[in-house]
Amino acid sequence: MNTDSIKLRTKLGAAFFSLAVLTAGIGGFAITELSNVNASTEEIATSWLPSIKALGQVRVSANQLRRGEGDHVMSLDAVEMDSIEKALNEAKSASRSSRRPMSS
Repeated sequence: MNTDSIKLRTKLGAAFFSLAVLTAGIGGFAITELSNVNASTEEIATSWLPSIKALGQVRVSANQLRRGEGDHVMSLDAVEMDSIEKALNEAKSASRSSRRPMSS
């Protein structure tokens, strides 16, 4: 078939239609891939993030205990030592009570 015999209007219509179909195909592919990304994001938000927050809290508690123990070692006054020991015991009990098993 000779392309010279086809009218310009028909050629442009076919080209526009081809671009519209191609754009629709790319849009469908993009929607499919975005749904996959959304599923992964939901998994991270529901499964991983609570565990990471809990680990962060454990880290904060450990740092507080470490800092308190350093203060206790460097204190010179017995009254100050007793108050630091009391705070350390409270922090340890709070740390133990806040621990809970995490499901993976």
